[in-house]
Amino acid sequence: MDVRHAVVTGGSSGIGLETARGLLRRGFERVAIVGRDPARLERAVTSLGAGAIALRADFSSLTKVRECAAQVRERLEPLAVLVNNAGVWHSERTLSQDGFEDTFAVNHLAHFEFTRHLLDHMADRAALPARIVHVSSRRHVNCKGIRWDDVMLEKGYSGLRAYDQSKLANLLFSLELARRLRVEKRHVRSNAVHPGSVATDIARDSGVLSFLSNTVARLVLLTPEQGAATSLHAATHPSLDDVSGRYFSRSQRAQPSRVALDELAAARLWALSESLIEGRHGAVKRA
Repeated sequence: MDVRHAVVTGGSSGIGLETARGLLRRGFERVAIVGRDPARLERAVTSLGAGAIALRADFSSLTKVRECAAQVRERLEPLAVLVNNAGVWHSERTLSQDGFEDTFAVNHLAHFEFTRHLLDHMADRAALPARIVHVSSRRHVNCKGIRWDDVMLEKGYSGLRAYDQSKLANLLFSLELARRLRVEKRHVRSNAVHPGSVATDIARDSGVLSFLSNTVARLVLLTPEQGAATSLHAATHPSLDDVSGRYFSRSQRAQPSRVALDELAAARLWALSESLIEGRHGAVKRA
């Protein structure tokens, strides 16, 4: 029987924590949760019990992302599942430690870089394919396309516009990654999910939205455990061993927006992401 290890970003609370719990309940020997708050991480690991590992990393820093990936390679051999779950949104435009618009930086660029640094560590030689799950959102349908001429939203920023674009980026990244894995004949699958409308703390930095999420909305939204169900389905269900490049909602295959299926846009986003990370686009304004 294959030894199964997993990593869940944004795993110290909410959907990520319940995803990690579900993986452990499904027999994963070790599950690493990635988070930036040490106190939350400690509480989460205690809650999860045996098999849980805490990795501290602030995904607004690409340096910290790479350091975290190095820790995964050292401590989890091989890696069967990667769940790219961490996410933020901001009501006001905020910059990452590298000078990028923070929603795009954390929700997309950080996971793009994290995944690239872990791909060679995925369990290619295991009996079952390794799986990468990208937690997107149905809100991607509100984004009519990546703003190629202003991807950092320096003009006309809004928190929802930034979030919607980042969720479309998650889907396009999953699509292009699946294509590349298929071409390279890698034993790794890439799929994206919509967890549903879930009562989490993702809006904690967005003023009124945070207030609504933590009071009224909690009465009508899904619980984090319910929200984790689709991520767990994509990460573990036997029927998906040969499925890649798809989108799931309510643990069922779903239809994303037309833009999210644009293979040329997916390839362009990959090239743009590489270029931004490697610094070929120059410094982003910090004002």
